[in-house]
Amino acid sequence: MGAQLRGNPSFIWRSILVRQRVLQLGFARHIGDGLDTKIWGWNWLAESTNEPLSTLCAEHLWEARVNGLLDDQGRWDEGVVCDIFLAVDVKRVLATLVNIHFKDSWRWVGDIRGRYTVKHGYQLLTHGDMQPVEPGSFQAWKALWALLIPPKIKNFLWRCAASPRQPEIEKVDDVQQGRGLLNFMDSTIGSSSTPAAVKLAAVFWTVWLTRNDVIWHNKSLSVEEARERIKHLQESWETAYSTTARSAGVTGRTDNWTPSPLNTIKCKIDAPTFATGAGYGAVIRDHGGHFVAAKSGWFEGVSDPYLAEVLAAKEALAWIQTQGRSNCLLETDCLRFCNAFNSRNVDFSYVGLIVKQCLSIANDMGTVKATNVRRIANRVAHELARATVSESVSKGGHLSHRPSPIY
Repeated sequence: MGAQLRGNPSFIWRSILVRQRVLQLGFARHIGDGLDTKIWGWNWLAESTNEPLSTLCAEHLWEARVNGLLDDQGRWDEGVVCDIFLAVDVKRVLATLVNIHFKDSWRWVGDIRGRYTVKHGYQLLTHGDMQPVEPGSFQAWKALWALLIPPKIKNFLWRCAASPRQPEIEKVDDVQQGRGLLNFMDSTIGSSSTPAAVKLAAVFWTVWLTRNDVIWHNKSLSVEEARERIKHLQESWETAYSTTARSAGVTGRTDNWTPSPLNTIKCKIDAPTFATGAGYGAVIRDHGGHFVAAKSGWFEGVSDPYLAEVLAAKEALAWIQTQGRSNCLLETDCLRFCNAFNSRNVDFSYVGLIVKQCLSIANDMGTVKATNVRRIANRVAHELARATVSESVSKGGHLSHRPSPIY
């Protein structure tokens, strides 16, 4: 990656270095012990994007390595991190998981498993960025198309999420809760309850219609009128699609429970994201469906939905292990985690080390499998996670904690 053309290079060597820029755009470091990665040089933050640090490098720190930011236990030294980086980078650094038992390695940002393919390189060459590979941070496509709303509204939300221009919706009454459009949509549609997602659709559609009325008809809508329109849309959609849902076999139950194998526990997990972090909930039941135990917690500064789901799985497995339990069936609405956990292929993505720790814990627990369930069947864990957020705020953040290090 640091090679340069010298005197009389061969045609093959020239061709390789011509494409060096492509690799520089898509490669990022996977932090293990931090010994082989400069703090300023290659991008190494555990994020789905490839954004560099915002903090400028002091001249005497140019050769400093990431391991210099860790304490003797292999955790981030928060004092050192806060002294060196701007506040915006402090959160990103502390949200990056490290594993001091592994060497640093490369990962490809645009692939779900962190692997480079010719397809990704071609897309970088033709589009100049990673947008076609992973459009923004929106991943909840299946949940969007499953919403009980009119098809034209689904098409509208799809255009909002997929447009290269990513049109911003004005923050009326802080509608985006201080977040970017795609992050807000992904969090609400992908991690929230169905009523919240439908309300988002009603709000967005109302804002769009109001905008058109102002531009084309010079007609403005009062706040009260807008609220009434949003309420009317929600009620009309619920009335229209509740019959359709019932005819499709929905009986009104929010959790169509199925028994797990004998002597096997079932643990439902979920991790919705919020403006300042992510909450998680885990609920255990035995093979007869009886409640066994529950756990919840908070990941400070974690805003990536996929990272939150994987961290939640790790915390749940570690918790189950400390209780001396084995033979577990994990149920989550995050299909990406299920695929990564059940796959035999190595995960080089930005959450790969966390998935690896999940597998390491599972190897000591007998038979452990991850299965994907619909969000409506995961509502108990979701509500527990949301209650954790409310309780941590009301108690001054007593339930908040940072993700434990990876060992």
